[in-house]
Amino acid sequence: MISYGGFLEVLERASRWRPPVVIIPPGAEDKISVDEARRLFKGSALIIPDPVDVRRNAGAAVTIKSLSSFILALKLYLEKPGRFLFEPPEISEDRLKTAISKQRERGSCVVAIQLRLGQNAPDNIWGEIKSLSRRIYNILSSENYPVLRRDEYWDEASNKALIILELLSCSTKEPIHVEGPPANVNNSLEFIEKQLSMGEGFWIDDHGRLHGVRKRNRSVIEAIERITSTAQLPRDIIGVDRIYLDPEEILKTWEGSKGFKEWLACFLASLPRYLIDLQTGRSNYSPRA
Repeated sequence: MISYGGFLEVLERASRWRPPVVIIPPGAEDKISVDEARRLFKGSALIIPDPVDVRRNAGAAVTIKSLSSFILALKLYLEKPGRFLFEPPEISEDRLKTAISKQRERGSCVVAIQLRLGQNAPDNIWGEIKSLSRRIYNILSSENYPVLRRDEYWDEASNKALIILELLSCSTKEPIHVEGPPANVNNSLEFIEKQLSMGEGFWIDDHGRLHGVRKRNRSVIEAIERITSTAQLPRDIIGVDRIYLDPEEILKTWEGSKGFKEWLACFLASLPRYLIDLQTGRSNYSPRA
């Protein structure tokens, strides 16, 4: 607000941000330029040089995901101002049931991985949980599992954590599309031979690249179990206690944990908390009204 002049000015300006966002605060203007800050903190979503030490980025902890969520929330608010952004609804049993129902209606698959943490988990355990979550997501994606998104929850009181994934499908019966190399490179024959050895064919697209279809040889649960074998886990994550496929089973086990119902409802609804009433018909938000 110091840089922009006031609260409303912050909302207006921030709603038009395009990452990476550079804010040079008072006291740093004569020490570093916008271009210098971009070069120094390349890869950061939000860049706010510390006036005391401009080599330190005070906005380093802000991810592109959280910054994008902030920008979107401001766009929605400025389109139709209201209390919905500042007073999100309580997550009642009805709202949670609606979120579970909506997830089932869209026909996707939810997989939750319950992690067991070490007794003296360090302060950086949250980073280890997120790192493992990202690794599971990336490996599943690289192996052509139709994974859409992921999120994480940590209950400090019970020293347990949950990684949750949504996939288009968990069925092993659905074929998978595999993309091969361009047809004119040397290893194109290896791709063709592998397809033929599986009893499958191949085709060349308009850009000269090979493609094929294969049967999936392991379920997503088996793939996750392989990825999360003890040897593959970060140091302070001891193991996997359980893998869930039913949101109601997840809720039964975790519903007493602080903030869990809110987190699960928003994930299943695929909505931020301030808009979750759109699925229950209770919200008065309508950006074009």
